[in-house]
Amino acid sequence: MINISLPLRPRTNVRAEYLVTATSVLTATDGIPILSFTTMNFETFSASTKAVNEYSEVISKIFNLDIQNTLSITDEDEYMIKCFKSWILTSSLYSKSCECLVCMCKKYEELVAIRSYNQRRVQNNICTYCESELKQEQISALFLEIDWGNVSFENFNFEWVKNDWISFQKRQVSNPYKMSKQIEPIQIRLDGSSFGVKHQLIWAYELLHLSKLHKTKDITLHFVEKVKDLAFFTASIAKIIDPSLNIYLKGCPIVWLAEEKKVTDVTSKDIQKIKKGLLSKRKEVNVF
Repeated sequence: MINISLPLRPRTNVRAEYLVTATSVLTATDGIPILSFTTMNFETFSASTKAVNEYSEVISKIFNLDIQNTLSITDEDEYMIKCFKSWILTSSLYSKSCECLVCMCKKYEELVAIRSYNQRRVQNNICTYCESELKQEQISALFLEIDWGNVSFENFNFEWVKNDWISFQKRQVSNPYKMSKQIEPIQIRLDGSSFGVKHQLIWAYELLHLSKLHKTKDITLHFVEKVKDLAFFTASIAKIIDPSLNIYLKGCPIVWLAEEKKVTDVTSKDIQKIKKGLLSKRKEVNVF
């Protein structure tokens, strides 16, 4: 069994509650605990390395563990990305031309057929980042067929996780899903063209990659309630590309400590309180 977090941003200058998912992973009583980090948003490799190292040092101190090399992975891990680029050549992904709405900075790039906008990114057909109007473009993109009716998981730790998964599944449409975006940092070549791969596909492949490395098909994915839809989507892609995986979904409630602290100020007593909060069947809980 592998216990792994949905990729975390390695941040220490944030509230202690940011340690909820890490606590869930590192205090799991069965299997191998692995913290996954997302470093794609860092401008340089040195900046991302520094952030992961700082977070790892804090975690090591709080939990009395050495996770620097053995219990963590990033979504830009050199060996994993090398394996990913080889795998994608024989995968079921394919490229085709499509009509997309694209802004000037390329941070927004979605199929014209998609009418539901993320309000943080688009308002009144204007990108909130570069403030340019979305324009229609014909581009080549990567696609993956997803039959949502055939996606299932082995177990849900709480009833709300199961209910939210059912709700998420009902909202999905079994059409080809666009898995590329021009601006994404991980670039691959397929059918003679270059594509930026969406991070959700990288995260899904990470589960396959770790399954092979540790020779187990059993994976528990830990995630906080706030990002449940991202966890559902990532786990679903993993099951689509490798149906033999046994994925267990472990949703974590948002746990609030009575005293406001930063991650760097957390003590072992605070972790015990967070652990207590993780037992709650509610989506959000205050602990004292």
